Amino acid sequence: MWTPNDAFEAELGLYVSKDQIDNTPQHPVAANCEDRRAVNPMLSSRLQNFCGTLESVGREGVTVIPQALGESRRLSRANLRLNWDTNAGTLTSLTGYSALRNSFLIDGGRGLGEQVIFTYLSGLMVPGPPFNRYSQRRQFTTGLLQVEPESSTDELSEELRFTSPADRPFRYSGGLYVYQTKFKGVTRGTVATRALPADFGSFCLACTFTGPGGWVDFAQGAGDATFLPWFNDKPLGGGSAEKTNLTEDRAYAVFASADWDFLENWTGRIEGRYTRTEKEFENTVNGESGDDSWGTKDWRATVSYKPADNMTVYGTIGHAEKAGGFDTGTVQFQDNPGVNVNVFRSFDPEQNLTYELGFKSEFLDRRLRTDIAVYYIDWSDIVIPQGQESIDGRPLVTPTAFNVNSGDASITGVEFSVAATITDRLSANFGVSYQDAKYGDAALDSYTLFPSFAPDGNVKGNTILWTSEWQATAGAGYQAPLRGELDWYLRADAAYRGKQFQDAGNEAMVPASTTVNAHLGLTKENWTVELYALNLSGNDKPTGGYRDVFFSNTTPDGVNNSGTFFPWRYSASYPRLEQFGVTWRMKF
Repeated sequence: MWTPNDAFEAELGLYVSKDQIDNTPQHPVAANCEDRRAVNPMLSSRLQNFCGTLESVGREGVTVIPQALGESRRLSRANLRLNWDTNAGTLTSLTGYSALRNSFLIDGGRGLGEQVIFTYLSGLMVPGPPFNRYSQRRQFTTGLLQVEPESSTDELSEELRFTSPADRPFRYSGGLYVYQTKFKGVTRGTVATRALPADFGSFCLACTFTGPGGWVDFAQGAGDATFLPWFNDKPLGGGSAEKTNLTEDRAYAVFASADWDFLENWTGRIEGRYTRTEKEFENTVNGESGDDSWGTKDWRATVSYKPADNMTVYGTIGHAEKAGGFDTGTVQFQDNPGVNVNVFRSFDPEQNLTYELGFKSEFLDRRLRTDIAVYYIDWSDIVIPQGQESIDGRPLVTPTAFNVNSGDASITGVEFSVAATITDRLSANFGVSYQDAKYGDAALDSYTLFPSFAPDGNVKGNTILWTSEWQATAGAGYQAPLRGELDWYLRADAAYRGKQFQDAGNEAMVPASTTVNAHLGLTKENWTVELYALNLSGNDKPTGGYRDVFFSNTTPDGVNNSGTFFPWRYSASYPRLEQFGVTWRMKF
């Protein structure tokens, strides 16, 4: 920090890190419902979703292959803040820069270890068109390592803001904002940890036994085009370290706000922002490119009233818009396997309109503080990732997720919290929230082949995914003198999260869970030593899940048929179990 005089101040910050981040604990759960054949008997049987509760798997239920070291990340950040105080107000400049370089080594089995099953045809090939014929159908197991070579993300932002003095009945602020980010991505590959069997002939994708002629692969080698690079193209397994996927985002914004104490104890506030967002992409391999732009408007109006110095009643109404975007993905079509095709899928901006009423208060000489709020959110053009098996009617080799504007929703909720200093040594807090979050006019393209939602994929009336109806927190702390200027303290906190649906169809769900943390410490004027115990309750309930596929042609129970080429599954994520440690803090 540099302060050459009373009116000017400059602060420069720099952060540099090199991190190795472990894999997220995950476990796969095979699809068990929504057979697409019930909608279209001409299609092969294929279960497309998981129905039920994603359960705990126990302390030994998650395994990771040794090669899956997680994310390797190098991050550099710099920021510069300049403040110039004048009689008219304060001029502030905020500059930020970030450079990220990261790569991944991920367990492609998501917890199956070396037990990912593949089905293949073995023996000598029997000549004769039009199909490949082999003598026997067999299986082998391997581990799968997803490899993503290093990608890069560079960001630069600048904000220039002017703020009027805070001691006047009318106050205002306004400014300009510019943002740019450039991403250079690579192609992820998959590497098998074991070699192909000695008698390997062909991967079995759509194999049928035809009697004396042996087994016939009606997919004509599509399985080989997909899986063989995982075994033969090492160390990247069909991936590439070349930075071929380039995207650039730019945003320009102007914003302003004004506060006015228009009556005694009454204050009004209005805020507004207009942002122009531009996005573009390029694939340097196939030459495909695209761009789009959006103008978004955000505003909020607030009125607050203080009936007493220790009470505030307020009401707000706000409108927000989130810029649209596009997904670019590399896919293969079943009618042309082995050929990578870059796909461009765009989506429109999201919008919401929020109303909120609240009351804040302090009692008993500020020893008791309460906060209550009720709100309603009208949310439209919601973007939801949807796993799709085809694009424009062409079936994909690997189902791929794309962001899609899927409809509208409304959320009604109430939140309450209280914090109390019970004695000079004992304090406690409690908070609870309830919300009713439902989809309105909403339909998902990827649900059109779900018998429960066919033919239009309508999920109207369902609970919004990843939301809990009830949540609560509670905590208590005690601090007392130990010796001289040395104090000791003990604090415990508990957090409850209600059940959450993991899909818009409300078919997959994670159960409610409670996590307890505790801290025991010694503190003095300029230092603190603290022992901590996180997740002391041993909560092992899944934290979430997402619709995914097994990277194989066989389900974990050994089933192989024409509907088990990249069979659907849910990948459930789990929390860290008990963690114990010590933290030392010092002021100097």
